Amino acid sequence: MVNVNVHPLPIPTLTGPQYPCVGSTGNIYSTEAGMSDYMWTVSQGGTILAGGASTDNTVTIVWNASGLKVYP
Repeated sequence: MVNVNVHPLPIPTLTGPQYPCVGSTGNIYSTEAGMSDYMWTVSQGGTILAGGASTDNTVTIVWNASGLKVYP
C-alpha cells in the first residue's frame, strides 16, 4: 500500500484597481508570483496591453466600457 497526499488547488487572489475609469490605461492586476499556467480572461470591452501570458502573474488592461471584470 502506498500513501498519497492530495493537496487542494490554490485559489489565486487578484489585486489591482477595483473601479478604474473607462479609457484609463496602466491598470495593472497581479496575483501570486512563482505560479504558472495562468489563463487570463478579460470580459468584453477590456483590452490586454501587456502581460497576460500563461507564465505572467501580472496583466495591464485598458477598459473601454464600464462594468467589466478580469480573472486570472
